[in-house]
Amino acid sequence: MKIEDMKKYVIDYYENTRQYYGKYHDHKEISAWSGLVAHILFCTFIVLANPTVQTIQSKFLMTIGFTISVIVESKLLLIYIRNQLDLKDMGGSYVAGSLSILAELIDKDYNGKELREYLRVKERKEKKYQSTYVLPNELLERAKKYSSKGTGAQDLTRKMNTKVLIISAISVIFYRWIIIW
Repeated sequence: MKIEDMKKYVIDYYENTRQYYGKYHDHKEISAWSGLVAHILFCTFIVLANPTVQTIQSKFLMTIGFTISVIVESKLLLIYIRNQLDLKDMGGSYVAGSLSILAELIDKDYNGKELREYLRVKERKEKKYQSTYVLPNELLERAKKYSSKGTGAQDLTRKMNTKVLIISAISVIFYRWIIIW
């Protein structure tokens, strides 16, 4: 393969990777916010639920059931949302790594051996993400570097999402306990 053809192939590879993980990043963010929307809908259902029970004991048992339901649902959705945000951050770091490599590839001339290094996949022991088994080592190293930079907005989104979930859960539980009296 000619050096020019190989360089074009490597550039196309990283451009496709950048596009894929850009879409992946957006999808995971939407998934995380969808989890919060599902939580709000669940809380709305709990608030609007108005079973026709007459005795205080029945109301008390019903409220305990609602409380347990809200706590379990909130915990599960919190885990789901955090996982989606972690995956979003991973996708963003792959985009940043791809952009960094693309800039380097476009800017410099390389021989065939140097270009092959940009595609070399190193066996890894990390088992958290499947992508670590198939993505080139150069991209994974850059992604690791970029995953620790610029996390202020990421942390703010995570905190905001978590606070809305917790506050709404506490509010619903508080409301259900108030109305039984």
